Amino acid sequence: MTNERERAAYHEAGHVIGAESCHHVVVLSRIGPAIGYGSTRVWPAWADPWSAGIIAACGPLAELFFDPSAPLNATAIATDDRRVWRAALELADGDERRAREWWRQVRSAAVDVVAENWAAVERVAAALMRHGALDEVAVRSVAGVVTRAPPPPILRPAERSMLARNRENRYNR
Repeated sequence: MTNERERAAYHEAGHVIGAESCHHVVVLSRIGPAIGYGSTRVWPAWADPWSAGIIAACGPLAELFFDPSAPLNATAIATDDRRVWRAALELADGDERRAREWWRQVRSAAVDVVAENWAAVERVAAALMRHGALDEVAVRSVAGVVTRAPPPPILRPAERSMLARNRENRYNR
């Protein structure tokens, strides 16, 4: 049986690895001292819809991978799921039928990111449990090399330019 703080650490570690896999810099990730609460801030704060969906989906998935039998934090999951749905709607230009397909593709990509980087998720979660918070330097040293998220299957021109800016900003800091 796991405690809420440990589950929160895995949840936030999932967001951290999701962000790293999408070429975003994790500015700060933290968990509360006793309760199942946490937050992760990334730079740039704006994300293309594909990356935003993957980052949001990786938190609940890491928590689920860590302890499939534990009850999930409904509030955190609902918040993350709303972010994934907003990203899917944006990718589908507001078409709900197409958004459901994007939702499945984003979630599938997030499952791959968490599964392929599980060792990094565990390292980040352990560091969060130990220190309570990790900054950019700590995340990089703990997470190590992270397998990159797959690109979106179909990109609109605006998304291509947004992804290019993300990569450019990441490496020109």
